[in-house]
This record gives sequence, structure tokens and C-alpha cells, in this order.
Amino acid sequence: MQNIGSRKPLMLAQAGFKKDIRQLFTRAADNMRTVLVRYQDSSGNVPLDRQKQARIAVGKIASDLFTPFDNRSAYADDGVTPLADYPRLLNKWLAFAVYQAVKQQGAWMKNHTPRDIFAFLKAAKGHNKYVRKVHNKYVRKVRVDPVWIPIHQRKDEGGLTLSDRIWGVDLETQKKIDRVMIQAFADGNGALTIANKLEAVLVPSITAKRTKKPYGTDVSYNAMRLARTEIAFAFNQAALVSARANPFVEMVDIARSPNGDPTCPICPEHATLDIDGSRIRDPYPVDEADEAPFHPHCMCNTQPLVGDQQDAIDSIRADLDSGVSEDEYPMNPADTWGFTDALLGSVLMFYLQQAFGLSENAA
Repeated sequence: MQNIGSRKPLMLAQAGFKKDIRQLFTRAADNMRTVLVRYQDSSGNVPLDRQKQARIAVGKIASDLFTPFDNRSAYADDGVTPLADYPRLLNKWLAFAVYQAVKQQGAWMKNHTPRDIFAFLKAAKGHNKYVRKVHNKYVRKVRVDPVWIPIHQRKDEGGLTLSDRIWGVDLETQKKIDRVMIQAFADGNGALTIANKLEAVLVPSITAKRTKKPYGTDVSYNAMRLARTEIAFAFNQAALVSARANPFVEMVDIARSPNGDPTCPICPEHATLDIDGSRIRDPYPVDEADEAPFHPHCMCNTQPLVGDQQDAIDSIRADLDSGVSEDEYPMNPADTWGFTDALLGSVLMFYLQQAFGLSENAA
């Protein structure tokens, strides 16, 4: 069976977000430095009676990255429009990941399908059960016949939405920054020294203290972990839903990343391909595949597999001969832009267009 696509777009999205958030956190660290200098005395230290106010001011800079207005909401009432820089960047790369997952399917269909068949598939506008939107309720992930769950509505095991999860990162970031400042004040550090310490733990870079974990133990760890996991969810869910809407896909591999943790006890329970590319188990039927990622920082990815192309072509031609119209045939990734729009909605499509200069003609 032929594999469609690769993990490369997912890796590009992860790297792109990391670059963007590094710039965002660098600006925040500069703002914190400005605030601390404002509170210092002639000796360069922050007097005891100003330390609480300095901590509050610095904490607000951190919080405003995530939930600026009510210190609770990362998104507006529609649940998708971002209110701060962190959710704005996350929207950008979530949209990119979904688009790229669909694009891989559409590109394969264009390159391997007779022109008349591809034209018919691209023009199809009928209902697709896998793209049905789920509103105002949590649909628990199941192995058989799952549907697309809008990114910002997906709830974790604790029932938290994406906005809730970002709020949790906000709180943890403030706590960590506050602890750094409290200890620095206790050690008698001056304002500039404290500012340097905040930058070292806030900005993802090689200068911060690291462990073997992907983003170390600095205060950006939770922010990076959340984004990494959400981008992986978006990419893999889009790849799986696209595979189910692609009439040429019959099976799905779940591939572990060559850069993944070889000691992970969870991924081998789901993956079909190991870190070295060797087969662990047979591919899943496309309607029964597990949905990656399987834990935070999981790097597994969904790889659709094409079945008998001629059988699929004969089936589609039979539909054409029987008079099935474009409005009746289910929407599929041959229309990359339309299928992506059905998954993302207008707000995220705006980020896709504006951030990457993409349009329907380029899809």
C-alpha cells in the first residue's frame, strides 16, 4: 500500500510556533525589565515597600500574554477569536497544521487520479459524515466512526476547553515567575539581575536551564507543551478525517517519530510503525484507527495508506454513470480549500490567509 504524506508539515508547524513564541516571550522579558527598572532605587535594588507592586506589575505582563482582559478568557465569546498574543499565535499554527494535513491528501488525489474523476471529486459539495460539526457538547473520542471536533471545542479528560487550558498555563506561568522574583528579592538581587533571571527562564533558548524533556523546566515549558500537543491533535485529527473522506484510502498507519522517546510505554500500545520504521502491527482500517497524539509531547503521526486505486476509480465512475451529482457526492480533500474551510471555520481560515498569504487559488 502507498503511503500518503509525511510528518514534515507537523514538524514545520511545531518549529514555527516555537520560533514565534520565542519572539513573543523575548518582548515580554524586555517589558518586565522596563518595569523592574522603574521600581528600583538609586542603588539598583527594588526597595522592600515596592517589591509587591513590582511583582504584580511583572505578573500582569505575563498574564496578558494569555488572558488579558478578565484574567480568565483566552478567546472571545465565539470561543475562537483570540484576545491575546499567545492564542493568536496558536490559532496561526493550528490552522497551518490542519491545512497541511488536508493538502497532503488533495495533492496525492490530484497527482494520481484521472482528470475527470479528480474534477468530479473536487466539485463535490455533499454532506460528509466525518466533517459534521459538533457544537456545545463533549463527544468522547471513540475508535469507530468519530467525527471532526472543532479545535477550540475539544475537551480534555478533565472537561477543559482550549481556552480553559490556556488559562491554566497563564496561572502556572505567573506562579513560576513570582517564585523567581521572591527568591531573587530574598537573595538581594538588583532589578537588572532579576530581569536577566526572568529572561533566562521565560525565553525558550539554549541559555535556560534544561533537562532531557523537550522544553526543559523554564517557565515557558507549560506554554510550549500545550501548543505542541494542540498542534499535534489538530494535524492528526485533520489527517484522519481527511483519510476517511478520501475514497482511495483504506488503511492508516500510526508512525512513531524517529525523534520520539524510545522508552515511552504508551505509544507502542497504539503505533503500527516503530521509531526505526519497523512494523509493530498491521495498519488500522481507516474507520478504526486510534487518534494521535496519545499523551502530552507525543510525536506520533497519522499516515493514510491507499488501497486498490482501480477499484475506487471504478466505484466513482459507477456513481457518475448512475447520475450522482456533485451536490450529492460527499465533500473530500480533492477540494483542499473547501475541505479545510469546513474543518476550521471563518476565523481560523482568516489566520491561514493572512499569516501565510494563502488563498483558494493556491490550494
